[in-house]
Amino acid sequence: FYSLPRREPVPAAMQITDAEIQSLAMCRAFARALLGREEFDDATSGLEKSIALSHESVPAVTDDTFSALTSGRVDYTPHEGTLRTLLDAIAERRVCRITHRKLAAGTEREYWAKPMKIFSHQDSVYVHILPAKEPDKPFDSDTPDRILAVHRISTVEVTDRPYRVPENYDFERSMRGNFGVWQSDPFEVECEFCGWAADYVAEREWSHDQEITRSPDGCVRVRFTARGLEEVTRWVMGYGANVKVLSPPELVARVATGLRDAAGRYEA
Repeated sequence: FYSLPRREPVPAAMQITDAEIQSLAMCRAFARALLGREEFDDATSGLEKSIALSHESVPAVTDDTFSALTSGRVDYTPHEGTLRTLLDAIAERRVCRITHRKLAAGTEREYWAKPMKIFSHQDSVYVHILPAKEPDKPFDSDTPDRILAVHRISTVEVTDRPYRVPENYDFERSMRGNFGVWQSDPFEVECEFCGWAADYVAEREWSHDQEITRSPDGCVRVRFTARGLEEVTRWVMGYGANVKVLSPPELVARVATGLRDAAGRYEA
């Protein structure tokens, strides 16, 4: 006969609690919109293995407990290879040659890049890159860092060139502070929201320096810092007649023009 060694009990401090399992299951469900099928299966497998290795009994945490509505999402299943290649490049600190398709224009551009951080924003996945020297060409120190949408990356080639992370690199500090992800000179935005939009905007954080003031009529004024005029324009226009832009003048003009053009589409 065969004698199988008994598994040693997991120390209490290392055991996953029911609350921790529920939190992990919730994160897995909420992240489903940002994962391809294979990555979601990996997340599920990892969660199940963790439970099996450190929990005496598996609690009833299933897809019946948590879910996420995903209308308008990008299906990242066809882009899993791109994402995994970027992950490997970041882990190994290797320079990449990336081909990326620009939104609307349909044209592609090549970047020699140091991939630094993969992040999500409004149900999409992006990679933050720093510029790298292109072979046989002088390096332009004024080349800006960029944010590329993973699902619009056509090709990623990982080179054998290593790179170092700059000592002053701080993604959280540079990106989390202001509205959106576009990168240009910062500017201050002030808008007035009324109706349903007032409560919707007031209960959210748009920028670390935002100021929200509610007036007696129920409307709210919101002031915050942004870095992308086009990005803020699209956001503002989503509130329709429930918002009025107060500043800056460039944003007022863009929104007014956009609304006139939109109304013109419905005129006979």
